[in-house]
Amino acid sequence: MPLGPLGHHGFQKLATSSQEGVDDLRKRSGALLYVSAHEHDGKFIVNGKGHDEGNWLELNIGSVLDWPAEARRFG
Repeated sequence: MPLGPLGHHGFQKLATSSQEGVDDLRKRSGALLYVSAHEHDGKFIVNGKGHDEGNWLELNIGSVLDWPAEARRFG
């Protein structure tokens, strides 16, 4: 199963048309989550609250430039 679409900005900060595009990619590929990086503090964000399709995760990977440095390994 694919990891998911990747983007710089968090899903909630995307324009509506971009959210629709990411959501379409996520659903068609059966992706587990959306990966973002803009917030610079690694965390999981629950999206999809109140939608018929249910909740799904966004992973903000944090920053390798800010202290403390964060890293994630995929694969």
